[in-house]
Amino acid sequence: MKTVRRFCLVAAFALGLPAHAALLPNLTDQWWVPFESGWGAAVFHEGNTLFIDIFVYDANSNPVWFTSTAIFQGQLSAGDYLYTGDLIATTGAYYGLGAFPANGVTRTKVGTLTFDATATSGKLTYTVNGVTVNKTLSRQTIKTQDVSGMYYGGFIFEQSGCVPAALNGVTNQLATLQVGQIGSTVSIFAANVSGGSCNYSGTYTQDGHLGTLVGGFACTNGDNGPFTASEIEVTRSGINGQVNGRNLACNKFTGQLGGVRMTIN
Repeated sequence: MKTVRRFCLVAAFALGLPAHAALLPNLTDQWWVPFESGWGAAVFHEGNTLFIDIFVYDANSNPVWFTSTAIFQGQLSAGDYLYTGDLIATTGAYYGLGAFPANGVTRTKVGTLTFDATATSGKLTYTVNGVTVNKTLSRQTIKTQDVSGMYYGGFIFEQSGCVPAALNGVTNQLATLQVGQIGSTVSIFAANVSGGSCNYSGTYTQDGHLGTLVGGFACTNGDNGPFTASEIEVTRSGINGQVNGRNLACNKFTGQLGGVRMTIN
């Protein structure tokens, strides 16, 4: 009981902190064009930087790959996030030699790369020695993740368009989250620490390693409405994602959900 109480105090403190600059969507994944299987782009996202590997083929159909370290430039008016960087071709020693001689690697700039992305789709543009390539990419789903489990956490969101207006603003709901999954149906039973509970249920889909849950919620206090949970990511430590929707009193709420696992892995 002491452990639960201590967690709630820490979570309450964290959820009560003032908002800082918006964090960027996690773009780490394998990206591809579904009807062009055979080539692709791997994106590794750290902070404001993407490291992108592109594996394609040259004019003689020989495999070739390029890399780019792309830096965040800003958010476009449509909401996309823009990254740009140099495109690099690399040559080195034969892989079968044993110890790889790193001092024999040659890196040559052959063009530039732009990655204009949302959380689930991206526009990749790159040039190689004057040849320009434009591709619209999506995350490649390797295997649907299992989001089920018991978590300590809850929701924090900002409400707007509320009647009464006093409900506008940031609020949080500390809770234990019981997540169940049967096929594409996912339910989240949130038992609030302060009393009462809400049940969120809907259809789950996945893009790469991130999921989206679209459905409705109903609470024991009578509140209900539609919601969408997006950018859902599950790890051995917990679950997190974005959430938006509306309820009986407010036209809109938007924020985050998250929790740490109640079992030790």
